[in-house]
Amino acid sequence: MFFDSVQVDDCNPNFVKAYFSNPILCNSILANGLQFAVNGPSVVSIVSASGDNTCGPWGYTSWILFQLSAFINTAGNYTLAARNLGFPVADTCNAPQRTSDAISFYTAGKLSANFNSLVNWGCGMDTIILSHPGGNGANSWLWSFSDGSTASGQTVTHIVPVTTASIDVQLILSNGTCSDTASQSLTLGNYFKAGFINNTPPDTLCINAPISFTDTSQGNFIADYLWDFGDLTQFAGQVPPPHAYAASGNYTVKLIVTDIYGCTDTASKNIHVAPPVSIDFTGLKPQYCTGNPVLLTRRISRNMISYIWDNGDGKTFTNEVDVQFSYANEGVYTITLSGVDRYCGTATASKTVPVFAVPIVKLPPDTVLCRNEQILIGVAPIVNHTYIWSTGATTPQILTNIFTRDYTLTADNNGCRGTDAIHVKVLPACLIKVPNAFTPNRDGLNDRLKAVNADLAKNFSLKVFNRLGQLVFSTNDPPEGWDGNFKGHPAETATYVWILSYTDPWNGKAVKEKGTSIMLR
Repeated sequence: MFFDSVQVDDCNPNFVKAYFSNPILCNSILANGLQFAVNGPSVVSIVSASGDNTCGPWGYTSWILFQLSAFINTAGNYTLAARNLGFPVADTCNAPQRTSDAISFYTAGKLSANFNSLVNWGCGMDTIILSHPGGNGANSWLWSFSDGSTASGQTVTHIVPVTTASIDVQLILSNGTCSDTASQSLTLGNYFKAGFINNTPPDTLCINAPISFTDTSQGNFIADYLWDFGDLTQFAGQVPPPHAYAASGNYTVKLIVTDIYGCTDTASKNIHVAPPVSIDFTGLKPQYCTGNPVLLTRRISRNMISYIWDNGDGKTFTNEVDVQFSYANEGVYTITLSGVDRYCGTATASKTVPVFAVPIVKLPPDTVLCRNEQILIGVAPIVNHTYIWSTGATTPQILTNIFTRDYTLTADNNGCRGTDAIHVKVLPACLIKVPNAFTPNRDGLNDRLKAVNADLAKNFSLKVFNRLGQLVFSTNDPPEGWDGNFKGHPAETATYVWILSYTDPWNGKAVKEKGTSIMLR
């Protein structure tokens, strides 16, 4: 009796099923399989032997199933051979199997699709290198990628953008008989992007004002940060200190980032640095007098958005280029112009100015004096005021002269002047009388009939009557006189009667007189 045929898995068997030329007695089969051995490229042992389902102590089977201790993973030719242990299997006629009996079988061996992967990191594209070690007759490699592409070959290269976070790879391996599949998920994610923000928006700031920048770069493999502030200064590191610009102008701030693979990316932002705030005003004089106009003009930097004047005396003006005001009282005032710059905040310009009061000079009304009579005229003295009379005197009060003249007094307070004048008429005689004739011919001599030296008379009355007793003229004003006209026409040349009454200004006595005067033409 001998082997007839053998049945085995083509790829990686863990059993061998042997058919015999004659039916075999079931009770001649050792269950541990020691009656047989498997020999070949890899070491494997038989751990059990059994017949078909009908095999019993006195039954028979046409085949024996040998269970192996492990899968045969190594391809090659193997032999199932009977061992000479002294108790071989026998057929139904008790004929033993030949001890030299053997039968050969071939297995392709187990395939493993496990593969190797290597990523060559790039700045724009990553290169993936995939390879399989081969073996066991492998002759077909089909690669599939999660981006939809495929490739074939034992070693392949696949290129993907660095923006690809990950990619799945599958390999189907075959040797024409057996096949296997393996997959890997490759994490990439070496994409990075430089970026930053400034923490003091907007993108315009004042000269010497600190500005802070915050890195917003994206990526997991950034190794170096270099800040270029555009003013010939740099900082290496992710978190730069606040930066201030010493000069106004436009600056380009750059952040240059470098990843661990030597790739770089740059982000930039334009920063405008405004000039320092400037605020001032012109037109202020060294001093002013009360009531005099103060005219001022502002001088401000172009980024000033609002400003307000304060004259120090309760008056304010908002956003006015030119302002005009005056001071009612003497004092030292502080004028302030305050403004708000769009980028540089607030600024103030202040100047003080003295204001002096205009002296009040009030002389008595024009007056009339008798010959050789004098009066004291002037004002009460004030400290720090100086005085000058038209006579040349420099005292605040003087005595009048004994002749008719005008007097002008000017008081000075640090250049602020007040002036008043008085006319003093000195009569050649203080006897009040009416001339006995007058000539109304407009020659400037004795043209009117009036009381002479009556300037100071009180309760004055002068009435003139014609020869018919008609009242042709009447006045209560001592300087006024009759011009010789009656009802709008020249009166006739004749003698006229006058009645004069007054209170004597020197002795206070009432005086009443009557007389005649001739009008001559």
